[in-house]
Amino acid sequence: MRFPYSALQNRDSLEQLLDGVMKARDDLQPSILTSRKPKLILKIAPDLEESQLVEIAGVIKKNKIDGVIVSNTTIQRPKDLVSGKWRQS
Repeated sequence: MRFPYSALQNRDSLEQLLDGVMKARDDLQPSILTSRKPKLILKIAPDLEESQLVEIAGVIKKNKIDGVIVSNTTIQRPKDLVSGKWRQS
């Protein structure tokens, strides 16, 4: 299932996505090199509203996500961005 990035800032969509990712990870065999399964890292936009951050923090805590990246992504793009590649599908 493909999600637009902005929809993932919604708690229900994020929980649905993470549920599938967690199940897929749990089905994996531990690495033969590390004897562990892969860590799950969630990347979120730095310009979210406080209410969105609170919801996402709850999802992170509930799902025991291993780490969070809060940079190098945004939900707001400058209107004068000249490259046509910035649009999300």
